[in-house]
Amino acid sequence: MKQWLSVILFAGIGSILFLMGSAAQAQSVTKFGIKGGIQTAGMSSEPSLDGRVWGYSVYAYADRRIHDYLSFNLDIGITQRGFKSSQDETDETGQFIREVTATSKMTYVSIAPILNIDIGQFLYRPFIGFGPRVDFLADRTPGEFEFTEVTVPDETVDHFDTTVLGFSLVAGFKRVSAGGIGLRLEAKYESDFTDSLGRSDREFKNNAYMLVLGIGF
Repeated sequence: MKQWLSVILFAGIGSILFLMGSAAQAQSVTKFGIKGGIQTAGMSSEPSLDGRVWGYSVYAYADRRIHDYLSFNLDIGITQRGFKSSQDETDETGQFIREVTATSKMTYVSIAPILNIDIGQFLYRPFIGFGPRVDFLADRTPGEFEFTEVTVPDETVDHFDTTVLGFSLVAGFKRVSAGGIGLRLEAKYESDFTDSLGRSDREFKNNAYMLVLGIGF
């Protein structure tokens, strides 16, 4: 129930931002485009996990200018995140042999409405942005602990919730004009509000640092 309430709250915030854009028809300029990039992702967890995992993001986006200094951006796409977990391998007497690490990856369908605030009035201008985010789990690839005599999958990712609510923080540069190609370079930080293991006492919250390049028309 909490997950669905979160989704409803997310949809309500997104609708308000969209209506803000629709209310400024005289000033509105809308661009559509694609953007993609790389990210390093990890888990804030209890007990804690070490190590981050490289992944990617690919989005279709719509950017609607609602004011000289404000624009509403909607990202819809695919993002791949992950985490590393480690276990100690021991012999029959309990003596430590080595540390064994498993790398698990998750692929999400991600939807993020973001309100951007422009800094200055330049053709190529810096901006910052923020907004909610909802991710739907599309695929999961458990990592494997490769012990000396046996390989054991990390089953943690099999218990992940299929819907995650989070937020996005953005800073970057973009080309602002009524016509022509719109270019943008974004540095993003994304983190989860909700726990990926909602039915477990163990806490798992994903976070990612991203670098994204986009082109719009």
